[in-house]
Amino acid sequence: MPAPSVIAMRERGDDVTFVDVREQHEWNLFRIGGAVHIPLSSLRDEAPRRLRPEQAIVLYCARGGRAATGAATLAELGFANVMSVEGGLMGWVNAGGPLEE
Repeated sequence: MPAPSVIAMRERGDDVTFVDVREQHEWNLFRIGGAVHIPLSSLRDEAPRRLRPEQAIVLYCARGGRAATGAATLAELGFANVMSVEGGLMGWVNAGGPLEE
């Protein structure tokens, strides 16, 4: 999903959970405020315990590749409303999305 569309969802207050699939050292630098951290390598095991299949989920990583892979993984696990941010955090920042440290 294009970053401006995801930013608009957040600004409207849509009921969506942001999931950061980057590694711990990346998460420690900065992230989208309120995001849940589940590294891609742990997603298959952690998602069923930490996320609800019916909720809207937006995954992101640094540039978009890992988030797209994560979205496919969640779809395999039965999560129906999963998106990834095109361009990852780079796309988010370039579209004016805020970060927290």
